[in-house]
Amino acid sequence: MNTKNLTLLFKTSLLAATMSMVVGCSDNPIPTKTVTAIDAEIDTAVESAASNGTVVTVADGLGTGCTLKSGDLTAIEVDATNSPGQYIFMSTPTEPLTATGCKDAHTSADLPPMSAPGSKATESGLKKLALTPLTTMVKSYQDAGLSEADARARTAELLGVTDADLDKNPVEEAANGNDALTKAAVKLTALAKTLEKAGNTDPLKAFATATKTKTATTTTIDEAVNDDTVIESVVTDSTKRATAKAAANAVKDAINENSAPQTGDTLLDTIAKIVKAVQNSTVDQLTNKETIINTSANQSLNDAGKKVVVITVDSDLFKAVVEKKKEDVKNGNLVGFENDDTVKAKAEEKTTIVSGATAGS
Repeated sequence: MNTKNLTLLFKTSLLAATMSMVVGCSDNPIPTKTVTAIDAEIDTAVESAASNGTVVTVADGLGTGCTLKSGDLTAIEVDATNSPGQYIFMSTPTEPLTATGCKDAHTSADLPPMSAPGSKATESGLKKLALTPLTTMVKSYQDAGLSEADARARTAELLGVTDADLDKNPVEEAANGNDALTKAAVKLTALAKTLEKAGNTDPLKAFATATKTKTATTTTIDEAVNDDTVIESVVTDSTKRATAKAAANAVKDAINENSAPQTGDTLLDTIAKIVKAVQNSTVDQLTNKETIINTSANQSLNDAGKKVVVITVDSDLFKAVVEKKKEDVKNGNLVGFENDDTVKAKAEEKTTIVSGATAGS
C-alpha cells in the first residue's frame, strides 16, 4: 500500500471517530426536542385528558381521604377542606368504582366501603358521577346476580326512592328538600355499621343476597331488618343474631322517629348524629332506640361536611388539580393516567430526552 493510500485510510478513520464523538458518548442520540418543548406537550395532554375526565362525588356524608379506584384508574382528591367529597378521574371510569378508607367530613366517622357500577358514558367533556350508599346497594344487588336494571329497580323499591334518585348526592339533596333520599342513604350506612359490629365484614352485599327476591316481609328496608330469614343470612354467628336484629330495628326506629318532623339541613344534622352514635357504640348499646337518640344528641359535627361544591373545568379547584397533575407527570408520576396512552407516551418521551441530553453533554 503506497503512502497516498495510507493517508486516505487515516483520514477516513479519523472522520468516523470524530462523527462518533459528535453523536455522543453513549448509544443515546442527541435529542431533537428540548425539555421545554416536551413539557409544553405534557401540559396540553394533561389538560385534554382532564377536560374529558369525570368528577365523582363520594357522599355518605361527604367522604374525604378516600382511595377511589376504577380498575387500574386512580381518582385524584380535589381539596378535602374546600371541596370535601370531590374526586377527579382523568378519563371515563368504565369499570366498577370502589371507595375505601373514607372519613365523613360531617361526623369524622369512618365510612363503610362504597361502590358503584362502571360508567358507560361516551360523550366528550367533563362528566359527573355520584358514589353513595345507594350506588353501593345497586352494585351489591348486581354482585348478588341481578342485572343492572333489576338492581336499580330493587334498590329504589327497597329504599322508597325513585330510579333518578339513585344517581344523586344525598347531601346535596338534603338542601333540595329530598328528605326521602337523605334518610335512605343514612339508613343504609347505619345498617352497614350495625351489622359490621355483629361480625359481617361486607354487610350490604350479604343484605342484598338476602333481599334480592322480595317477599311480603322484605319489600322495604324497614321490613327486611325485622325478618328473621334475612338476619340469619346476614349474621353468620347464630349467637349474635338476636342482638343484631334488635339493634338494626332500634337504629331504624331512631332514624324514623327522631327525624320525622325535620327537613333540609336540620334533618341532615339529626341523622348524621345518629350515625355517629352508631359508630361510637357497641352492638349491645344499639338495641334501645332511646339510648341511641340520647347518645346522638351529644355528638358534634363539622360544618364542612355539608359544603356542596360544583366542579367545572372553569373552577379554580379544577384548575389547581390540573396544574398539580402537570407537574406530577413531568416528574414521572403517572397516578391518574394509568390508562392514558398519550400522557404516558409524553412522559416516556421526556425521560428519553432528559437521558439523551445528559448522555450527550
